[in-house]
Amino acid sequence: MFRIEADEFATDRNLFYVRGVRLTAPDLINPSVLPYRLSADEQRVIQGESPGQSDSKGPPALVAWAADRVIPGWCKFTSPQQWPDAMRTANINGLLLRDIGFWNFLLMSMTDEAFSYVHDMFGHFFEVANWNCAQALPWFLGDGTTTYRTLTGGYDLLPKTLAKAFVAAGGELRMRTPVVRDRKS
Repeated sequence: MFRIEADEFATDRNLFYVRGVRLTAPDLINPSVLPYRLSADEQRVIQGESPGQSDSKGPPALVAWAADRVIPGWCKFTSPQQWPDAMRTANINGLLLRDIGFWNFLLMSMTDEAFSYVHDMFGHFFEVANWNCAQALPWFLGDGTTTYRTLTGGYDLLPKTLAKAFVAAGGELRMRTPVVRDRKS
């Protein structure tokens, strides 16, 4: 609507500070620098060396690996309908995925250290929160087409552009003016 230019957000430059260690995005697949005691299998998974899993690396690879053990071949799903079909019978330790929370599923599928790694590296609690596992897995493992974008000239362009459009439409912008009452009072 306002024609503000945006660029793809560069996640490869993200920094992480966990357990007293500063990491860069490329470090997330290097077990020798991670402050987590991952099993040998988990180390292979985060490096993308686990056969038959999705082609992800790092923390998402551990979630994909856990999913593949209860829903073999999920990464080859070609239709959104395949998820609900799979969730009708998918279970871990006899519990249907729809009857357990997502973090419970993760803790049942990987070591505590791997869970901490996944939790810490995503940076948003909701992603590994204890929501329904049957809903979380399809969302989490989605189609991988999400592209994050950032405003090219900085985020302050948004309020500046809105203010300019407001004034152009006849509005009056009063900076540093306290609001005492509105006209409806």
